[in-house]
Amino acid sequence: MTVKQAIAQNKMISAILTVIATGLLAWGIWVTDGVYKIHYGRTLIESRQQIADLKRDAKLQAACEDIFELKATDVILTQELKRQSETINRNYEKIMDKLIDIQKQIKQ
Repeated sequence: MTVKQAIAQNKMISAILTVIATGLLAWGIWVTDGVYKIHYGRTLIESRQQIADLKRDAKLQAACEDIFELKATDVILTQELKRQSETINRNYEKIMDKLIDIQKQIKQ
């Protein structure tokens, strides 16, 4: 083998090895990029879902607190209505007693 042939063969082998190395490097970058996109994309979707869940939970908690406040107000109002109804009934009985006394006095 002559020097020219060795140099030509080395260039050809170097070119082939360079093409193979470049292809492997490109394939590795492509795979790595895809893996990271899948991982971080899934993480991003999960974090957005968690944020949405937290917002929904906060709205639900606020609604529950409002319901509990309304129930407490309902109990207070119901008690007040009962008290007023009892007062009205007592006043009605007093008025009826007075009317009966007036009728008795008129009949005498």
